Amino acid sequence: MISRNYFFVLVLFVLTACKSHQASVAISNTYDPVTNITTLIQVPYGNIAIPGKWIEVNFNTSRQQTFLKNADSVSIAVGKNPQKNYKVHSSNQNDKQFVSAFYKWDSKQQKHKGEIIELLNDNSDNGYIIWRLKGQNINTIFLCGAKKSLFYNFVCFSPTWTDQQRIQFLVNLFYTN
Repeated sequence: MISRNYFFVLVLFVLTACKSHQASVAISNTYDPVTNITTLIQVPYGNIAIPGKWIEVNFNTSRQQTFLKNADSVSIAVGKNPQKNYKVHSSNQNDKQFVSAFYKWDSKQQKHKGEIIELLNDNSDNGYIIWRLKGQNINTIFLCGAKKSLFYNFVCFSPTWTDQQRIQFLVNLFYTN
């Protein structure tokens, strides 16, 4: 007779051995009023700490991003995944090359939809690029960044924050995570 502990270890081994593609999964978020930080708990690539109080609204499985909103109706999307999970990844790329390749690919996809793309800050030497997507009723600012083999895809859309506030928020988010 197989012991219960042995059985659970065997099942765990089989489940992890059969896994062919691991995706980031946001399992919950918590808000700490003392630090004024919302922590998005993401398995297995680590948490994302977001300044302020945010409520989870949605999860986009194709982009592996969690969408959140604050009390001022500012909306953000955050994602953190291995660079190797993206079409633009190449094993010989550094972070700067990956971010540049992702920006070119993603902005091209949006441009084909008829949207206007504006490069706001190519700071790929420091691991990120900031760009804007504009269209009818759309004015969204993106930060795509890379560090330590992970890709960070942050987005901010807001009817109340200025462009500078959104950019600063996204840059701070990148550096603190």
